[in-house]
Amino acid sequence: MVWLIIGIVLGSLLLLGLIFIFSIDFYMVHAFTHPKYKTREGQIKQRNHTSWDGYYDLKKIPFEIKMRDGYTINGDYSPNGDSKKTMIIVHGHGSTREGTTKYALIYYKLGYNIVRYDHR
Repeated sequence: MVWLIIGIVLGSLLLLGLIFIFSIDFYMVHAFTHPKYKTREGQIKQRNHTSWDGYYDLKKIPFEIKMRDGYTINGDYSPNGDSKKTMIIVHGHGSTREGTTKYALIYYKLGYNIVRYDHR
């Protein structure tokens, strides 16, 4: 009888531990990953923000880089007259190149050509 109670208690603790581990795993892995289109939409909607003034004046030449494994990296190039200075701007985790727009505009106004691309 004692072993049965110990078995039930240990089994319950094991089950609760597994539920806890899977819930933490779900939170850590899935809660911070967003489909790219949702992230991009959210960042494009920020265009009304004052830091985006001049965004639609930028000439953006799209480009694609085909990687050896078949993955395609998309980006855009914004030439700034005859400037010989170029700034490559990269975004952070969970973002897209649209998220770097405020920085792109700063460097564009300082006379730099701008290269922005989406990470894998």
